[in-house]
Amino acid sequence: MKRKRSGAITGAVIAVPLAAFLIFAQSHEPDPCGDRVEAFTYAEVFIKQRLRSPSTAVFEFSTARVVQRECGTWAIVSFVDAKNAFGAVVRTPLSVVVEKRHDGEWILRSIDMENS
Repeated sequence: MKRKRSGAITGAVIAVPLAAFLIFAQSHEPDPCGDRVEAFTYAEVFIKQRLRSPSTAVFEFSTARVVQRECGTWAIVSFVDAKNAFGAVVRTPLSVVVEKRHDGEWILRSIDMENS
């Protein structure tokens, strides 16, 4: 009797996590339109390419406005704190539009780091 119970318990211990993993893996396929976090992350990459001291850049996702305009196109309005040419940390407002193409590549559509 004990063997049957322990076998059933062992089977349940293996089956439940396996089923949860399979359900999670199937329900979290990459979104062809991208998502807010992905869009913000790629916007950061494009912004850092234009900074004098990109390693000092600090972005704040929690205060950013990230809006999907259409499938794959995202508008981000936020700011970046980074050192300028004189070594002073300056807050720069920014407005960025990024797009996730059908092949999964992210491209920069527009960027404004002056008048956002």
